[in-house]
Amino acid sequence: DELKQLRAARFLHGEHPVDLVSTFMGAHAVPPEYKSDPDLFVRIVTEEMIPAVAKEGLAEYCDVFCEEGVFTPEQSRTILEAGLKWGLKPKIHADEIVPYGGAELAAEIGAVSAEHL
Repeated sequence: DELKQLRAARFLHGEHPVDLVSTFMGAHAVPPEYKSDPDLFVRIVTEEMIPAVAKEGLAEYCDVFCEEGVFTPEQSRTILEAGLKWGLKPKIHADEIVPYGGAELAAEIGAVSAEHL
C-alpha cells in the first residue's frame, strides 16, 4: 500500500503546478503479523521497501516512528541509516508519549525534522 500511495503522489505531482514532495512512511507501525518479531519487519523495511522506493524515485525522505511500543531507537537508527544509504533524507516522529531517545537520534543522524517531541 505504501508503494501504491507513493506512486499516486508521483502521478499527481505531474498533473498540476503544485510541488508534491513525498516521504516514505512505511515505518510508522509494526503490522500485527510482525508484533512477535519486529526486527523481521525492520529487515523488510530496510532490505525490500526502502530499496524499492529509492529505485523508483518515489520519495525524497524516509520517516520512522521512534516510540515505545513501535520502533526502538536502535531499530529507528537502522531504518534511517538504510534510507540515507539509498539517498532518502531522514525524518523522525519521536518521543510523543514518553521520552525514548528519538530526539537525540534525530540530532545524531541529522534528521531534517523531528516531530511530536
